[in-house]
Amino acid sequence: MMTAQKQQTTWHSVSETLRDAMPYLHMGWQFLATILLFVAMGWAIDAWLGTSPWLLIVFSMLGSAAALYYMIQASNQMARSEKKRKSKSSGNDH
Repeated sequence: MMTAQKQQTTWHSVSETLRDAMPYLHMGWQFLATILLFVAMGWAIDAWLGTSPWLLIVFSMLGSAAALYYMIQASNQMARSEKKRKSKSSGNDH
């Protein structure tokens, strides 16, 4: 049987892991949502104009490029904030 302190430590560890993973989970969902939004727009405009499948293909590529751009921007921002956080936690060594 697990003691109360060990159980609390385990839950603390799980919550820390989830807290650390949240930015990456958000980035993945944002990536998927961006691509799906562009695909849906391409499909809808194709259906409206009768140009199937050309706009679907174009919007799929645009959505992939936009999602990749967002992912690069978000990872750069996360790296900058992590670097800033590490420099604050280590103190001013200069």
